[in-house]
This record gives sequence, structure tokens and C-alpha cells, in this order.
Amino acid sequence: MQESHFKLGKTPNLPLNYFSQWFHSCYNKSRSRGVTIAIKKSVPFTLQASLIDAEGRFLFLKGRIANTPVTIASLYAPNSDQTASLSNTLGKLKSFGDGMFIIGGDLNLALEPGLDSTSKRSHTSQKNLVRIRRFLQSLNLIDIWRITHPQEKDYTFYSEAHKSYQRLDYLFVPSNNLQNVIQASIGIIGISDHALVLISIKIDSLPKRSFYWRLNDGNKQHFEVY
Repeated sequence: MQESHFKLGKTPNLPLNYFSQWFHSCYNKSRSRGVTIAIKKSVPFTLQASLIDAEGRFLFLKGRIANTPVTIASLYAPNSDQTASLSNTLGKLKSFGDGMFIIGGDLNLALEPGLDSTSKRSHTSQKNLVRIRRFLQSLNLIDIWRITHPQEKDYTFYSEAHKSYQRLDYLFVPSNNLQNVIQASIGIIGISDHALVLISIKIDSLPKRSFYWRLNDGNKQHFEVY
């Protein structure tokens, strides 16, 4: 979840009792920004370490789902100078993480404007878009929705200012974990001004029953674990 808007030290006691673990990164000066990760109680996640950004831009969790090492990350990029911000954040994630990476983020840009924006334009220069895509490639991170919908057009955000739809919200996993991805989809833009992005991932070390992780509204990503 991005743009969670919780103030430092005042995160609410959310009445969603099917989530047993909540983790927050809050901006210490206001309720703006903020990222959150919630773990459903049926998912056997054990936390080993976390890295929390005091500016409310990222949150990293390292641990295990059953016997599988995983690193779960939530990112919220600024609406300008995303290249420097993402390079810095993903560099920290590379040093911190271990095992299977699952990364959800509002990047505040369309990675491929021709496909990811109805205006086919971006406020980020083509040079910087190429730099960001190459940096993601250097970390072997794959945009799961795009790899499973190579030419499809769908969007996660409507910009009233620009009168255009854009795909700003992403879920990434490393290329060597593509075989674990079952499906990916984009939900509707409902209560929030962003749509859900959803992926289903197979974790081989889990017992043979389904573990379902879902957030129902807001500017969120979620994944289901099988």
C-alpha cells in the first residue's frame, strides 16, 4: 500500500483482523506519503529484518514464508526526479534483500508511455525513462503485469490535471522467479484514485492449501500466495 497517510507514531489500529502483521513507514512531518505492508494471518510469514525509510518512501521486509526466503518491498516514488530516488532506493534494496523479491510500488511515472498512458506522453524525459528501465533490468526485476500482457493497455490512475489514464503502479519479481507467477491483473479505480495491481505467486515450500492475501481498496498492490 502506498500513500497510506499515517503520521509517525499515530498509525491507526486498523479493524481488519484477517491481517495479523502490519508494517508502516511514515513521514515524520505530516500525513503525506507513507507506505504499508500487511500480512494475512494465514500466510506463515516470519520477519527477520526490516528497513524503514523516515521519509515515508519505502519499506523493506526480509523473512520467510514457510521455508522460502523472501524480501517484500513497498515503494512510493516522488512525482519528480524519480530516476535518482528509484536508483537510491533500489540500490538499498539490493544490499538489504535476500531470497525471492516481491516489490510493489507507485513509481509516479509510466515506464512505457506509448502503452502505459492514454496521452502517450510522460513528464519524465525519455533519457531518464531508459535509465530507470535499464536499472530495473540490471537488478533482473520484471514488470509482471507487462510481461503477462505484452501489448495490452490498462491503467491504474486517472490524472484530472492531464485528463489522461496512466499505469503508475507496478509489481516486480526477479526474472528467475517468473516460473512462480501464476497470473497478474489490474483492478478497477474505485474508492481511491488508484487501482489495485494483483499477482498470484506459487511458494513451493508451502503445504498444499491456498493462502490468500488481499487488500480491497485504495492505492494498493497485493499478491496471493499458493
